[in-house]
Amino acid sequence: MNLNKKKVVHISFGKGTVVEHTDSHLTVKFCDGEKVFVFPDAFEKFISIDDELINKEINKLLHIKKQKQKELEALEEEERLKQIEKRKQELLYAKVPKKSKIHPCSQSVFWCKVDNQKEVFDEWRVFTGLKKSGIYEGKVNKPIRLKSNSACLLTSRERRVPESERRILGAFMVMDDFVGKNCEDGYIYAHPEFRIQLTEKESEKMLFWNYYINKKYPHAMTWDSGVYRYFDNIWMARILRDILVMRKGRATFNEVEEFFEYYCRMNQIDKDSIPEPKGALKQK
Repeated sequence: MNLNKKKVVHISFGKGTVVEHTDSHLTVKFCDGEKVFVFPDAFEKFISIDDELINKEINKLLHIKKQKQKELEALEEEERLKQIEKRKQELLYAKVPKKSKIHPCSQSVFWCKVDNQKEVFDEWRVFTGLKKSGIYEGKVNKPIRLKSNSACLLTSRERRVPESERRILGAFMVMDDFVGKNCEDGYIYAHPEFRIQLTEKESEKMLFWNYYINKKYPHAMTWDSGVYRYFDNIWMARILRDILVMRKGRATFNEVEEFFEYYCRMNQIDKDSIPEPKGALKQK
């Protein structure tokens, strides 16, 4: 397409004649001098030409250019998201306690009483309770084993229901900067990203005593007192793996997968070598 010597009209400069035309630029001579425009972009808003065939060709060029621009923007957005994810992973790995020794039971499991469950999930926090005897009676229980690699498992048992039917309600990682021995008020807040709440049907399939075992009394299933107790790291990994399998193909799969991956990194657990659960219910 050659536009040289063609008559055009600009919305501001009026009538003019094309004196030079390349694949990317257009030079038009107006009464008050020559102006250079981007081609074919200028024809979209500023310049018009009274020639139907040329207009069709220009519109085709504009369409092709727009498509290429969209493809370029899509690639740039994809690359941007990749860089964000890469940076996110780098930050997560940077938090892994590589040199410090990780306690094998640095997770916690909480008994969320029925009347308290809504508050736990609305606020996404748990309370460690107060000491009930000794010289520190009335003082806050400090979860001294919990650090940035720790997760809190949330469980419950309905009134007059056997302890063996205690259900898992959900779980969350603690905040990145959490240090249990410095927990003065007894509240443990959930990490903003790594938290899971199970549905009623999911919870019915996740029985706590499938995973937990008192090694001294492997057949015993008792929780007589206390708001929480410490929990084995590998047991928590198994629970997360089972929730991941249960949610396969669902919209919420990714959030569990990210939680699981993060938890395993933080606790230096090989996610492909997690043993099957051997809780008290499995001992029967």
